[in-house]
Amino acid sequence: IGVYLLSALAMSLPLLWSFEFGVIFGSFLLLESMVGVFNASSGTLRSVFYLESHQSSIISVFRIPLNLLVVSGTLLTSSDINNQVVFAVLVGLHLLAATLQLCLYIYVRNDRARLACLHLKIE
Repeated sequence: IGVYLLSALAMSLPLLWSFEFGVIFGSFLLLESMVGVFNASSGTLRSVFYLESHQSSIISVFRIPLNLLVVSGTLLTSSDINNQVVFAVLVGLHLLAATLQLCLYIYVRNDRARLACLHLKIE
């Protein structure tokens, strides 16, 4: 959750200060460090939530929307749309990802609690 929140913060830095090179470069460095942390932790999440026999299929399915987002982002940066709008959309997407990750955390935590209660009742 923190990775997504820090990524949203990184993308909001140019919105809060200015679109000068130093601010955008610092924002980019923070975002890239969060991408590195995400990639390191996503392998652990995949091993917990995906069956090993289904991992490649699931990951392949999600590549299509990811590629559509990349193309959309590229078109947004090369069009006449204001940079503030592009960065605001990115902040919104990172906040949405943080919200979804929080929902997953709550669901798993509650599911573990239910399973623990069932396990205690069985014994």
